Amino acid sequence: MSVALVSMLCSCSDTLDGLRPNTPEGNFRALWEIVDTKYCYLDDSRLDWDGVYRHYEPQVKALKPGDYLGLFDLMKDMLDTLHDGHVNIYTPFDISSFSDRYDGYPTCFNSSLIFNSNYLGRDYRIAGSAYYHYLRDSVGYMRYPSMNNALSLSNLYYIFKYFRRARGLIIDLRSNPGGSLTNSELLASAFINQTTDVGYRRHKTGPGHNDFSQPQKMTLEPAYVRWGRPAVLLVDRGVYSAANHCALCFKHAPQVKIIGCRTGGGGGLPLSYELPNGWLVRLSSVPMYDLEMNSIEDGVEPDITLPLDPAEVAAGKDNLIEAAIDDVLQRFNAAQQQ
Repeated sequence: MSVALVSMLCSCSDTLDGLRPNTPEGNFRALWEIVDTKYCYLDDSRLDWDGVYRHYEPQVKALKPGDYLGLFDLMKDMLDTLHDGHVNIYTPFDISSFSDRYDGYPTCFNSSLIFNSNYLGRDYRIAGSAYYHYLRDSVGYMRYPSMNNALSLSNLYYIFKYFRRARGLIIDLRSNPGGSLTNSELLASAFINQTTDVGYRRHKTGPGHNDFSQPQKMTLEPAYVRWGRPAVLLVDRGVYSAANHCALCFKHAPQVKIIGCRTGGGGGLPLSYELPNGWLVRLSSVPMYDLEMNSIEDGVEPDITLPLDPAEVAAGKDNLIEAAIDDVLQRFNAAQQQ
């Protein structure tokens, strides 16, 4: 899910008015308590949250009266210790965000390559918010840049109809920041042919760091519009939140292979709460897992890890797309020979 005032997945509003005063110390303590009781990854992060409070509390007390920017910056610094892109503060003057999930990971996407003559070019088509075009050797290519933007089964119907003579299809999710979980599941549902369990989620049931419900299955139903030939899903570290969930779902699509780099994660559905001063804080509250109960908070591994090749980029080529073309052609030809 991308950063938005209200979560695209689910949200709620809670307030600590009456429990904490509307002072710098009161708002700081309220924020710390919301994270302490509502955030779902404190134990997983092995972060000393009490120690974080002790570190920042003296700095809050040292703020000058009316220094709302200083309070915001201190709160942001405290929340950044969680290393979670779903943790944000929303104010009338700024929005905090942690976005360092790319650190230490190879580059797997270069947006300047997508619209050159080797790929989408200038004659591409648009259905909903998806761009699509034929590539070499009759392979279809569909670019879906954000799940904040609409995509319908009607869009997919016409895209698949356009590619009815294609030997395979490439779905490029790279750098997709997420958005609507409905769009995520709709896209994935067009690539499965039966009811499919894709993972689990749990809900917070109390203030303790480990107060969770029993795991609840996440199940995907096949859409009436379906793709049945070889397909490749391209992913990178920019695939986050709802797009990260989509990659998890595609893991269970039998004709789809995932190529690229580990996705960016964001596996916790966020909820929102209100501080005494009216600022909103959003944080991960509903953790999601794969079928082996492994958290997807730090991403989903591709079937084939493949970073961009700088030499290919210099030549105007995206070696991930090229590898995807070769993969679907190989599988298509193998199927034809059977």
